[in-house]
Amino acid sequence: MWSLNAMIPRKITEMIHSFGPELNGWEDINKDHTLVIKRFQEINSRDNFESEMRLLLEKTDPFEIRIGDIDIFSSVPKGSSPVLYIEIESRDLVKIHEKLINVFGVVEGLEGKDYIPHITIARGHKNGFEKFEKNLDATGIVKVLEFWDREKYKSKDRIFLS
Repeated sequence: MWSLNAMIPRKITEMIHSFGPELNGWEDINKDHTLVIKRFQEINSRDNFESEMRLLLEKTDPFEIRIGDIDIFSSVPKGSSPVLYIEIESRDLVKIHEKLINVFGVVEGLEGKDYIPHITIARGHKNGFEKFEKNLDATGIVKVLEFWDREKYKSKDRIFLS
């Protein structure tokens, strides 16, 4: 599966890395944080996929994201749960997501009405979920979007917003 991700601004990444000891009890703590805008299941069947994406996004300006609440997904379609995440607030991010699902469709259970812009912090708490309180206040500007190949776990290409 591929995805289009927003490159997370440094200020937000540094804040997430500061959680450290407060994540005791979580089995899998993410070190490489991503902000998925859209997942793509069957892009190999589309000719000129990357060109089509660039055309759709060519007039996209850099946009602001803001850290929202910390919350959990108690169960997820894939991987261990619960999942601790930080909600991301951004009208522009949601607009990009909606534009892309109108062209490419949705991945059921993860997108469309189910889409919650977020950054996963950790997965699989050993003793069930314990309340995680953290005073968060960070914003940043997204200037780069990245095509991510999940199977190969590497970046495929980038789009620089102007």
